Amino acid sequence: MKIAVVWGLCFICGGMALATQSPLTQSTPSSGSVVESAQLAKGRELFKEKCARCHGQQGQGTRIGPALVRTPHPLGGYKTVAGLFNYVSKAMPFDAPGSLKEEEYWAVVTFLADANRLLPDKKVTLGPANAESIRLDIYPSP
Repeated sequence: MKIAVVWGLCFICGGMALATQSPLTQSTPSSGSVVESAQLAKGRELFKEKCARCHGQQGQGTRIGPALVRTPHPLGGYKTVAGLFNYVSKAMPFDAPGSLKEEEYWAVVTFLADANRLLPDKKVTLGPANAESIRLDIYPSP
């Protein structure tokens, strides 16, 4: 019985301590706490501008284009980031293949890898030097 009372008091006091913390000291992440590369941010913007009309705002797919972001992710067939880049840069956007600049294609590929939780770090910049080393034929747990 004494143990239950002690645990109850600990729970109540702990909850009160958390409730009285100022918002700046609570352990919830702030909106600016996740640092990402400029390439990833640009890829997110380009995806919305150039890809979302067929693949959906979040990459969820539409009647026109397949899902590009889901669990399990649909990118494994490309094997690596280099394989995905090679396809996307030659075939997309569907109505204007090859119309983006090389760095814009890399940005979109970075966004897709990150959206599917395949990017090793949000600060990484993808390009020819590291594209073969980042595998897409793995399936992270949800």
